Amino acid sequence: MANEATVAPRDARARVGALVDALADTRRRRAALDAEEVVLLAEAVPVAQEQSDAPGASSVRDIPLRSLCAQIGAMWRVSDRTVQRRMSDAVVLTAEFPLTLVALEAGEISRAHAVVIVEAGLPLNDDDTRGRYERSVLEIARRETPGRTQPAARAFAARVHPISIDTRHAVAAATRDVLVRDLPDGVAELIAALPAYLAHGVRDRLDGLARREIAARAAEGAAHDRGSGAALLDDDVAPDTRGIGQLRADAFADLLLTGHATSEISHASVPEADAIVAHVQLTVAVLTAPPPQTATAWCSSWWSVARRCRCDSPSTQRSAPRSW
Repeated sequence: MANEATVAPRDARARVGALVDALADTRRRRAALDAEEVVLLAEAVPVAQEQSDAPGASSVRDIPLRSLCAQIGAMWRVSDRTVQRRMSDAVVLTAEFPLTLVALEAGEISRAHAVVIVEAGLPLNDDDTRGRYERSVLEIARRETPGRTQPAARAFAARVHPISIDTRHAVAAATRDVLVRDLPDGVAELIAALPAYLAHGVRDRLDGLARREIAARAAEGAAHDRGSGAALLDDDVAPDTRGIGQLRADAFADLLLTGHATSEISHASVPEADAIVAHVQLTVAVLTAPPPQTATAWCSSWWSVARRCRCDSPSTQRSAPRSW
């Protein structure tokens, strides 16, 4: 019985070892296939360009490449733009990062490692500098995950970059901007590209405001539980259950629109509703304006928002329907 009990764990360990070895071999073969695909995509670009040498407008000369991308995209079931991007990445990898391609072919790194190495090393224009960068980062990539390789790759690329970090930061900071990207269900993302220290400073302040709000809410609830806060809390008022992310977003909007961290404080100087001045131009006969709806809007204009804003508009012009 003792021998059987000893053999069973050995068999289990052997099966686990065989499974791990098989998965490692699969990963190596997958990396080799990824490298083969990269080479084929890079070779496809000059093939298409040879058919584009005929004189004519650039839109006409690009037809062979677009046609090839469409064929590959139909086979892969991806968009033409995805194929074009993969082709461009393949050309960069094969032409400018040959050591990374060799490591990928050998299964020493994964495709994710190659992407990290290429992205961090793209600003390096000198072949010798890029070669030193590749050799150093590949040593890390062979033993670390792509996530851990990325900061090391960026740090080494920054050290060997011919342009100083101050100059590069000034150029990058000059691109700062604020963008809005609409999302479904009446939500939008407000994206600000800022110098890193400012962005982290904004996030840190929002964190502090949100945590102070949570602490004040907890203290108020504790006082109410002791019976000393009965006059402060109204049982008819719904409890504040906002999480820290929601509190950060609310403080962010209140600070930008009113200059205060909360709408309650700002109401004394700049009411939250007055912080947004809507400029809505609509021509709708007042008698034909539809009642509130819950169906999904089909047009790009936010009709429900416009209807809500028209009530507070300082210059609403009403018109009766005409009979023609």
